[in-house]
Amino acid sequence: MNPADLPSIARRRPDPAGLDFDGLRQAGIDQLQALCGEVWTDYNLHDPGVTMLEQLCYGLTDVVYRTGFATEDYLFGADGRIDGPRHALLPPEEALPCRPMTPGDYRRLFADQLPEIRNVWVAPSTQPGPPGRLDIHFLLADDVEAGADEAAELMQKAAALYLEHRNLGEDLGTIGLVEQVDYRLVGEIEIDGGRPVAETLADVFLAALAIISPPLATRPYHEAAGEPPELVFEGPLTRHGRIDVPDFRPWSASIVSELVRAVAGVAGVGRVVALDLVDDQGQPYRPVDGDAALRRMPRLRLPAGDDDQRLVLRLAGKMRNVPVAEFRDRLARLAFALDTRRHGCPPYEPESPLPTGVPVEANAYTSVQHHFPPVYGLGDYGVPASASPERKAQARQLQAYLAIFDQVMANFMQGLAGLPDLYSLDEGLGRTYFQQVLGNRDLPGIEPLYKGGRQGVDAALAATLAELDDFGGRRSRSLDVLLALHGEKFTQESLRNFAALAGDALEAALLRDKIAFARQAPELNARRMGAFNYRRPAGPDNVPALAEKVGLLLGLDSHGGTRVSGLLKEQGWRYIADRDFCREAGLEAIPASALGGGDAVPHLPELAELPGGSGDEAPVPPVLCRSLLNGGGDLGNYRIVGDDGDVQLCFALEGAEGGCLLSRHDSRADAARVANRFAQRMAALVHGSIGFHLVEHLLLYPGHPGNGQAVAADRQEFYAFRISAVFPAWSPRLDNPEFRKLVEESFALCCPAHLQVDVLWLDFDQMAIFEGLHGDWLAQKREGDADKAARVLALFLQRCARKSGERGRWI
Repeated sequence: MNPADLPSIARRRPDPAGLDFDGLRQAGIDQLQALCGEVWTDYNLHDPGVTMLEQLCYGLTDVVYRTGFATEDYLFGADGRIDGPRHALLPPEEALPCRPMTPGDYRRLFADQLPEIRNVWVAPSTQPGPPGRLDIHFLLADDVEAGADEAAELMQKAAALYLEHRNLGEDLGTIGLVEQVDYRLVGEIEIDGGRPVAETLADVFLAALAIISPPLATRPYHEAAGEPPELVFEGPLTRHGRIDVPDFRPWSASIVSELVRAVAGVAGVGRVVALDLVDDQGQPYRPVDGDAALRRMPRLRLPAGDDDQRLVLRLAGKMRNVPVAEFRDRLARLAFALDTRRHGCPPYEPESPLPTGVPVEANAYTSVQHHFPPVYGLGDYGVPASASPERKAQARQLQAYLAIFDQVMANFMQGLAGLPDLYSLDEGLGRTYFQQVLGNRDLPGIEPLYKGGRQGVDAALAATLAELDDFGGRRSRSLDVLLALHGEKFTQESLRNFAALAGDALEAALLRDKIAFARQAPELNARRMGAFNYRRPAGPDNVPALAEKVGLLLGLDSHGGTRVSGLLKEQGWRYIADRDFCREAGLEAIPASALGGGDAVPHLPELAELPGGSGDEAPVPPVLCRSLLNGGGDLGNYRIVGDDGDVQLCFALEGAEGGCLLSRHDSRADAARVANRFAQRMAALVHGSIGFHLVEHLLLYPGHPGNGQAVAADRQEFYAFRISAVFPAWSPRLDNPEFRKLVEESFALCCPAHLQVDVLWLDFDQMAIFEGLHGDWLAQKREGDADKAARVLALFLQRCARKSGERGRWI
C-alpha cells in the first residue's frame, strides 16, 4: 500500500481572505464608511487615509503568508535540522517498534539475537495450568550439535532473553529443542554442463535446505521503504534487519513435491529424473501426523564423504563425480552469505530521518512605513533637513501613530518564531506570548520616540503580555499537542483536587509532571506490556511499564521491590492505632473544647527554605498513628493554646473527641516554628512512604516449574490474567475515596485489556506484612524455587481482597 493512500487528516490551510489584498482593502474602506459616515467622504486612491490602509493591508498579507509554511519549517534550528527529542518528534524506527507482544514478535527477537538457531517457534503452553505461559522451541543452526555444551548455554541465554522481554501476566512454560529427524537426499539429476558441476551440486543442496528446514528470512529495512511504516516496524526493532516470520508449516507429504520443484529451478539442472528423502535405515520419507505441536522437524544430512554421496549427477548420460569436500565448502560459503546479516551487526543508519531544510526567519519583520511614498517623510527617506520644525514634528507624529500597528504585526512574527519554544519539552519556558521591539536599524528614528528607551518599551510590552498570558493553560495545551502525536493525553484537572500545593507552585508542578510524562510516553508505549525481570533485583531500571505510567499520571512512585513502609522503620518510627497514641507516646490528651479555643498555626514561608527535618527537634517520640500520617503535614490540624509564658502546641486526632498535647513553649512564636518544622517533616515522611506494588498472580502459581504441584482447576481463576495493585491506605491523597476512584480509572485506561486488576488498600500493619512476604518471595524467585513463599503471598492477597471488599474489574 502506498503511504499516500493511507487515511489522514487534511491540513488546515490559511484563510484565503487573509492573502487577498483587494478584499482586505475593500473591507477596510467599508469599515471606514460605516464609522465616518458623512464626515469623511473622499475614498480615492490619492487619499492619505486610503494610502495608510493599503500599506497596512499589505503588511497583513505578509503576516498571513508567513503562517502558510510547512509545519517542519518553523522547527528547523540554526543547523538546518529539527531537534526531534525536544519536540517529541521521532522517526518511525523509534516511534513505532515495541517490545515483543505476539508469538511472531518473540520469534523475531530470538532470531535476531541468537545466531546459534536456524528457526524458533513460540506457542501457548500445552501443560496443565492457567493460561499465560509460553512454550519455546528452537531449531539449531547446522553447526550446533543438540547435545553439546553450546546448546545448553543457548537454552540459558534464550531463557534470560525471554525474561528480560517478558510481558505482564505472562511467563515461560517449557523451553527446549525441536527434535530433528535426519534424512539424506537420494536420486538422479541430469545437468546441462553450463556451469561447474560442484557449483550446481552446492546450489541443489542449498535449495533442498531451504525447503526441508527453512530459516527465518532477514532483509535490510531499506528494502521495505515503500511499505507502510506501521507494518515495516511492527514488533521489536531488530538490529540485523527485518525478519519475516511465516506461520509454522506442519511436516506433510507435499515436502517432496516442493523439493523436486525447487531443485528443478536451480541453474545448471536440466531434468530431475528421481529425487527422494531416506532416513538412516534407507526408508523413504513418510509424513508424520502431529508435528503441529512443534516437536519434530526434518533435517537434511549432508554427505560426510565421497562414499556417502547418494545423489547421482549425469551429464550427457555419463555420471559425474564431485568431491564432497569441494561442494561442501561452496555450500558453507553460500549458506553463510545468505545468513550474513545475522552474523554481524551493521552500523546503524536511520531509515526515516527527520526532515532537513533551511530555517524560516519568521520574526524578520519589515515595517510598512518603508513602503509609503517619500512625500510622507517615513522610513529610510525621512524628511529633508531643510524642512520646518513643524513638518518634522508631523512626520514623527505619523511615525509614532503607525508604530502601533507595526508593533502588533512584529509581535505576531515573533510569536511564529517562538513556536519551537512553545511546542517543545523545555522546562525553562516562562511565557507563551512573545514580543520584539523595532529599533533604529528597523525603522530609522523610532527609538527616540520610545518613553524609557527601547529597553523600557521591551519591559513594558513583556509586562503587558504577561498579564494577558494564561501561561499554565496555553503551555498545557501545547503539551497536549505533543502528547497527541503519540496517542496520549494527560488530564490533570482531577489531580488539582488532591494537590498539596496551590497557585503558581501548583501550576509549575503540574507542567513539570506533564513534561516528564511527554518525554517518557514514547518509551513507555513501546514497552506498554512489559513486565519486570524476576531474575534480577527489582529497582528503578526493572519496573513494569504499567507501574511507571500510572505512577507518572498520579504523581506516585512505583516501588519495585522497595518497601514503602521501610522508610518509617529505618528512621525508628513505630506505628500504633489512634486510640493508643497518647498513651504509647506518653502525651497528654486534650479535650475538644480546649482545641476549639486555640488559634490556628500561621504558615512561616521562611522556614520552607531549610532542609526538611532540620532545625527543631520532633515534639513527639518516634510513634506514628493514622492521624499523624494523614494530617501531620497539614498546619490546619495544629492549634496553639494559651499565651506567652505557657503556650501549648496541640494536634487534633481523627475520629477522636479531641487531640493530644505535643509540646509546651514559652512563646507563641516558638510554638509556631516547631509546628511548621514538624509539619514539614511529616509531609516529607509521608511523601517518601507512599507508592504501590504490582503483583502478577501467574508468577505465584505453584504449578510453575520449580514451584511444586499444580492447584485445583477451580482455584486457577486467581492466577490467570490477574494483577494485584497494592497501595498504602495512608496519606491525605491515598485515604481520599475520590482519589481512590481516580486510581482505579487510571488503571482502567492504562492496563492491557486482557488483564484484571485488583486494587488493594492496606493499612500500615498490613503493608508491613505484605512487603515482608513480597520481599521474601522476590528473593526466592531469583533463585528459582519460590513455591512456599508464593503460596503464602497468594493466600495473603486473597484474604486482603476479601477483607477489604475491593472488587477487581475487567478492563
